[in-house]
Amino acid sequence: YVDDGAMMISTSTSTSTTRGDKICVCVRKRRLGPKEVLRMEHDAVTCLHPTATVHSARLRVDGISKYCDHNTFVFDHAFDEFSSTEDVYRHAARPLVRYVCAGGAAGGDGSGSGSGNGNGVPRGTVFAYGQTGSGKTYTMGGIQRMVAEDIFSILAGNGNGNGNGNNRLDGNSVKIGFSSEDTA
Repeated sequence: YVDDGAMMISTSTSTSTTRGDKICVCVRKRRLGPKEVLRMEHDAVTCLHPTATVHSARLRVDGISKYCDHNTFVFDHAFDEFSSTEDVYRHAARPLVRYVCAGGAAGGDGSGSGSGNGNGVPRGTVFAYGQTGSGKTYTMGGIQRMVAEDIFSILAGNGNGNGNGNNRLDGNSVKIGFSSEDTA
């Protein structure tokens, strides 16, 4: 059974990040559900940061002999079934929030002037991709809450950012957009 969870992808549209990376790709494995456990379904994925391995039962061409095929994929971060949404946020989204709130400065020190979209406004995107029922809504709901908490905490100068209280909004408002569209 290979319903291994949602793929988390966070992106920064700026050219100025800590390591020069623009995209961070993460995977989160979900636990088997109670019905899957009752049906004694096989847990076919192993996550050991930074890899996710898919184990597939196969039959040889003779149609009798069985074997297990293992395909390993490397990600920027792999979260196992025991990782919390806070763990996912801390590694996949928080660096992006700090980057955007710091005005596009690498490291989130507030000293830079990132140029995420050509007009001096840093932007970032976090999205989840995966099979229906793989935990995208569950994970993204928690991440959205933590993003909002961190943005307002940073802008108030209460921590998680540069902490100097000099953060400000350009203009009179801040726009935070969340979308939970399901294309399935």
